[in-house]
Amino acid sequence: MRRIGELLVEEGLLSEAAVNRALGFQRLSGDRVKLGSILLNWDLLAEDALLKTLAKSHRCPAVGWLTLSAAPIEIVRLLSSAHAARLAAIPYELEKGALRVAFVNPSNLAAIDEVSAITGKRVFPCVTTEVRLIQAHQKFYGRHIPGELRTIVQRLERRTIQTPHVSGTGSAVDLGSSDLARPGTSLRQPMPADGPEPRQTRAASSSSRTRRTPAS
Repeated sequence: MRRIGELLVEEGLLSEAAVNRALGFQRLSGDRVKLGSILLNWDLLAEDALLKTLAKSHRCPAVGWLTLSAAPIEIVRLLSSAHAARLAAIPYELEKGALRVAFVNPSNLAAIDEVSAITGKRVFPCVTTEVRLIQAHQKFYGRHIPGELRTIVQRLERRTIQTPHVSGTGSAVDLGSSDLARPGTSLRQPMPADGPEPRQTRAASSSSRTRRTPAS
């Protein structure tokens, strides 16, 4: 499995500096948040692009939110809430005796074997994002969404409603930025040292260029 950051840089989707900055913030979070979640949160990467890169990294199909959210409840419950949380997985479709299961890490062969043993089905693994998996767990199992992901889930939902365009993987393309934070640690994208000048400075500069009309 190739690292997702390397693939994003290789395919020209992100600069190496942007990936390194996101990795730095991931370390600040104690590695509790996936790199892809941070990139979505900073609005550096569209969700469909992330899914396609994950699919290439893990060499399996990707599945988006529209497909996961429409999963039949009897299929989902082939895997208990406890097992789904521990294995970071969720079943969503049964086709010709094969159970399609979305994983955060479908390269974990032990997890795939365990899902197969628990369900008694042949497992066809797919990949989904960390954010969408936990959202599916909340919908079907009533699982609590961790604070570091709650805000981004809410923002993705708003963007999904506001932007009806859907990719082939069933995921909303337009994403916004939000805070992924823990007490005392902000994971908001840092402003570059050579970033834009403050708004009031720009306004003042614009005003100074405006020709003044002499008083009558």
